[in-house]
Amino acid sequence: MKKLTKAFMSLSLVVILMVATNTNVAAHTNEVSQANAPDESVLQTTSQSDDPTGLEGRNLQRLTQATERIDAAILQRVATRCASAQDLIQAAITRSTAIKTNRTTLYNKISAKLNSIVTRLAAAEIESSQLQGHATELSAKTDAFFADLELYHTALDDAAAIDCVEDTEGFLLALEEARSLHEQLKTAAEEIKLYVRDTVIGTLNSIRSTLPASTDANEEAQ
Repeated sequence: MKKLTKAFMSLSLVVILMVATNTNVAAHTNEVSQANAPDESVLQTTSQSDDPTGLEGRNLQRLTQATERIDAAILQRVATRCASAQDLIQAAITRSTAIKTNRTTLYNKISAKLNSIVTRLAAAEIESSQLQGHATELSAKTDAFFADLELYHTALDDAAAIDCVEDTEGFLLALEEARSLHEQLKTAAEEIKLYVRDTVIGTLNSIRSTLPASTDANEEAQ
């Protein structure tokens, strides 16, 4: 039973680490003004792509889905300085890669600890169905986070790769998509943190309170 208690404490320490870690997903944003619906002639000149999953295909999709057009004056202004902005985007790509690595390690560690506790509870014939449900829900939340992180990284890659002078609108639309995904990632990371801290740890504490008290003196003597 002492090993099970230690597992509870180990997971709690991981959660403390997660609470202390902020999601630093960096996105470089530009203003987008209200205008008319997309011009069909613009769509036609942008549609020369056989691969809908490639850069040109994604660029066309963003342009088709845009509900607002970017003002011509903004496009002209951005075109004169977008090359330097793309250097900043490359730095954001590097940071998002580091975030993926760090978050993958952290979330996998939490899930592994949680699943280990569920297994031990089941072996000890202690009710663990609620905790198993939490583990499933946590997995769904982290999977959604990483799916959005991949989309964010792709949008940044596109913004960095587009010829921003020739296709300034495509550049800004990719950047706006990255900005929107950045906000989703911040929200998702906060939700995961609160779910683990409040829901998962709350259930763990309830279960732990029902476990027999350990005899530390005897265990240390052993």
